[in-house]
Amino acid sequence: VLSTGYDDPTSDSVAASIVSILEHVNPEISIIAEVLDARHAILFNGAKSASLVYTFRMSNNLMVQEAQDPGVNILTQAITSNQQVEGTLASTRIETAIQPPPPYRDVAKDLFEHDVNLVGVIRGDKVHLRFENISLAEDDRLVYICPTRHDWETLRSFLG
Repeated sequence: VLSTGYDDPTSDSVAASIVSILEHVNPEISIIAEVLDARHAILFNGAKSASLVYTFRMSNNLMVQEAQDPGVNILTQAITSNQQVEGTLASTRIETAIQPPPPYRDVAKDLFEHDVNLVGVIRGDKVHLRFENISLAEDDRLVYICPTRHDWETLRSFLG
């Protein structure tokens, strides 16, 4: 669901209404909604499956990051566009846990041997960028850079 316009002060409320209608029509739907003002996130609190993308917050953060660390912008463009590099940013949900659960530090090393660069783990609403003191768990989402998007069974086969 895209905003109605960057100059429209009602854009986020319109998007929230559309998300609500779509979820009512199809409760199984997965929705990505553009939110212009992060303060309006409360409008989406009733949404069960909406992923919110804060357009202006992302662009502002990227500009500050680029000022501090030149090159971040072009890398971000490349890994999100699939056009400039042999790889893309992808994610895969861990469907079944491994027993005993391996530490993510080991998981990252094993995946790297197969050209899968693990950059983060999402557990619930928390993002982990450091892999010490955290182990693989069911329903975690692995975020990685790789030439090919993989399902969980493929990624699992890469683990030592």
